[in-house]
Amino acid sequence: MEETSLVSRPALSYTEVKKRMVARLRHLGIRVRSVIEDEKCLIPMGGPLPRIPQRVMAIGGNSGTVHPSTGYLVARTMALTPILAEAIAECLGSTRMIRGTPLYHKAWNVINPRKKFLEL
Repeated sequence: MEETSLVSRPALSYTEVKKRMVARLRHLGIRVRSVIEDEKCLIPMGGPLPRIPQRVMAIGGNSGTVHPSTGYLVARTMALTPILAEAIAECLGSTRMIRGTPLYHKAWNVINPRKKFLEL
C-alpha cells in the first residue's frame, strides 16, 4: 500500500500521511495484519531551478525535471541522460566551449529545451 501527497504546501508529515492511509484502508474495509517494510520518501517539489552558471550540472530531481502533479522523474531522467552525455562529449576537449557557449549553457538547454538559458 502507498499513500502519497504530492502538492501539499507545506509538505505533510509522515505521521499525517500514515494517518490518512490508515483512514483510507479502514474506509475500504481493509485490515492490515502486519507491516513487512515501511518506506519513507520525500521529493521536494516546486523548488528553485538550478543556478546558472554553476560548476555542477544537475539532472533528475535536482534539475527541475520532476513532474509537478505526479512526482515522476525516472523516465524523463533516463530519456535525457544519453542526450546530456552527447552534449557533454561534444564539449570535452574544446576548452569547454561550443561556438562560444559554455558547457553548462549547452547542458541546461538540452535538459530544459523550453526554458532556454539566456546568454548573459
